[in-house]
Amino acid sequence: MTANPKIAMIGAGAIGGSISALLDENGYHLMVFDKDNNHVEQVNSHGLLVDELDGKRVYNNLNFQTELTGEFDIIFLAVKSISTRSAIDELPKHLKPNGVLVSLQNGINNDQIMQKFSIDQYIAGVVGYGASNIEPGHIRITSKEKSFVIGFLNGHVDDRIRLVAEVLGVVGEVTVSTNILGDQWGKLAMNCIINPFCAIYDQTFGENVRNKHIRHQMQKVLAEVIAVGEKSGIQFTKLGKKYDIVKFFALHNYMDEITKHKKSLKNKLLNSFEMFKSKLMLFLIISKHGKIKSSIWQDLQHGLKTEIDYLNGYIEVLGDEHNIETPMNTWVTREIRGLEKRIAMGMTYIEAMNDFSKEKELAYNKLRRSETVTLNKKNNN
Repeated sequence: MTANPKIAMIGAGAIGGSISALLDENGYHLMVFDKDNNHVEQVNSHGLLVDELDGKRVYNNLNFQTELTGEFDIIFLAVKSISTRSAIDELPKHLKPNGVLVSLQNGINNDQIMQKFSIDQYIAGVVGYGASNIEPGHIRITSKEKSFVIGFLNGHVDDRIRLVAEVLGVVGEVTVSTNILGDQWGKLAMNCIINPFCAIYDQTFGENVRNKHIRHQMQKVLAEVIAVGEKSGIQFTKLGKKYDIVKFFALHNYMDEITKHKKSLKNKLLNSFEMFKSKLMLFLIISKHGKIKSSIWQDLQHGLKTEIDYLNGYIEVLGDEHNIETPMNTWVTREIRGLEKRIAMGMTYIEAMNDFSKEKELAYNKLRRSETVTLNKKNNN
């Protein structure tokens, strides 16, 4: 592979578009493929407008196309998980003999990708920042720092992955991992609490984390993800070098439990110190990622099918296979599917939220009436 690789980006949404803009700005002129004609035409005519945390920028001279042509040393895959199979169908013929496909997706799509590419051709990746689609030709970056973790599934490290790291290094910090499955599952764990909860409560990740009730729900989801992952033989790794987000949520769960019981002075002091560290970690998480409004929230806003089956739905399916109960992930999956169903019927996101809330309230009241009738019958007997 050459030092000046020929690069393609498949999927020009918030992540694919922002990475493409920064690569092009730093001298990596790539072909960007997207099937959204309006988006492609808008970018080619007026440039890509990117809302960054320090202001707005327009990236001109980007090469956006609706048809992929040629062969490439590096193909980045940044489509939604639900589009993986169709997106990769024709990609093998566009990859040079020594080239690599690099996935920058949510979810774990290794099995689908490995049906088309060998283990020597496929580099799995984890994206460590958030971004949103606003409208055709307009995206928004919602995280202060950008980072990536990349790795071959077999842990192999060679000049090709070092070159991919060098390329992505102009966008953000890059870590080459020998345990990319652990990294993918760490990101999956966070996606299972960030993505659906932003949509269920119509709030940013930061607003959700500050709410104790929602945070407890997130903790239960995370506990189920960890249980299923460990049963699947996964060794979880940290998300970021400064703090371990998985440990953070587990710690908060632990702290909430111990505060219910009386402890010795020594334990109280230790617990106070742990709580201080936990609160500090909470501040760090919110300061870096608090403004994220998830892709599932965005999809529902735009009337699109979400990735829920590749996140919490995936945990539900694997849990069944391993005989592990996952009631919170099941609940989350049903909530999102309920919203999807209503939006598919023509409702807006807000209308779907209101209608779904009314349905759940009616079901709850019906259950309470049923319980009251049963109780009265018992008392009369």
